[in-house]
Amino acid sequence: MKKNVITDLKTNKGKLSTINRMDIVEDPRRVSARPIPSPVKQPEKRLPSTPLYKKKQPLVRKKFIILLLIFIVLGGTFFTLNAFESTHILVTHKHQVYPLTNETFTASQDGSLPIHFDIMIVSDQENKEMILTQSAQVSEKAKAQVMLYNTYSTKPQTISGGTFVADPTGKTYKLDTTVKIPGYVTDKTNKSIIIPGQTAGSITAFLPGDSYNSTQTDFTITSFKGSQATKIYLKATTPVTGGAQGLVYTPTAAQLGILDAEAQTNFKNNITRKLVAQVPPGYILYPGASLFSYTIDNQIQSPTADALIPISGTISAVIFKHDDLSDAIINHVLPTISPFEHSEINLPDITNLTFAFSTPNQPITKDIQTISFTLSGSETFDWSPNVPTLTSSLVGAPYKNVSTILAHDPGITSASVKVFPPWKTYLPEDPSRIHIAIN
Repeated sequence: MKKNVITDLKTNKGKLSTINRMDIVEDPRRVSARPIPSPVKQPEKRLPSTPLYKKKQPLVRKKFIILLLIFIVLGGTFFTLNAFESTHILVTHKHQVYPLTNETFTASQDGSLPIHFDIMIVSDQENKEMILTQSAQVSEKAKAQVMLYNTYSTKPQTISGGTFVADPTGKTYKLDTTVKIPGYVTDKTNKSIIIPGQTAGSITAFLPGDSYNSTQTDFTITSFKGSQATKIYLKATTPVTGGAQGLVYTPTAAQLGILDAEAQTNFKNNITRKLVAQVPPGYILYPGASLFSYTIDNQIQSPTADALIPISGTISAVIFKHDDLSDAIINHVLPTISPFEHSEINLPDITNLTFAFSTPNQPITKDIQTISFTLSGSETFDWSPNVPTLTSSLVGAPYKNVSTILAHDPGITSASVKVFPPWKTYLPEDPSRIHIAIN
């Protein structure tokens, strides 16, 4: 007989008891002799089969969600990229060099001609230190050139030679020759304005000596009194120089040669720098458009061997308005050019051209009204396309028409266009999203 052991846990006075089934005495009347069957394992209850469409439903839903997410991402990317649309255009501008060979131009000071010019005059003086080695005993009187004025009468006033005149310090000089000063006139439009009569003359110091050398400019006639003394007067047009007495030192011919070389080099360079610094903005000063002159006091008489010899000089120059001259050169080289194309051209090398007056030894004074001159050299013509105008013409334009639109500008030789996003077939409607660079 197969044994079955059943273990039962009972509480019996706190003790654990184990009972063997074989120790139980069975009643033969109640228990049959058949063996105790082993427990029969019940078959598992099988659930009904799930239909096929219910098993595939999670997979279909997953694919749908993935496709939806892809659509959302692509759609968001599409709209995001469109929101940042832009166009970048790199333009290569036209560039050409034209030779100028003694091309003649004419300019006026009063604005009657397309090219306008102005006159600049700068004067300066420097003292050159020198040890004089030539000496002599002299007795010389100081001299000066003067201008005499008459605001006293409308009738001419005659001043005799030898008339005494004095400067503000009381030093006395004599008028060298008799002069007649014309009477004054009044302005035609304003009778209260008096235009004095004037004539030139010269004066000499009353006594010899360097004490009469002076830079004073105002002189009065000592014999005149009252209004006549104030209304007939003299003004020096040169310094009062040449006064000396006793042993004096003078420069030798060799030293005068050194002074000449100094005046034509260092002194000229210094005065030219001052002129250049005063050229107003928007004007051009060519080196050949100036005239330099200087004087050296070769009659200087120094009481000592150590002397300061003055060098005086003046530089006069013609300056031109940059825009006027640039326009004239463009019209001269390209006479049939349109106003639009003309406005795009720049001349970056215009200051490097060689300038020359058409008239040799052309005087430069405030009185000249017109001048003729030539320009030579190689001039670069740079076309600068108008970016705002190009941008406005490209707003919303089809991509395929961009090259045609750019070709209308004569200053463009080639261009490359990049659009973003790349599928755009039209340029942005917003001008700020169209970026044009000039190469």
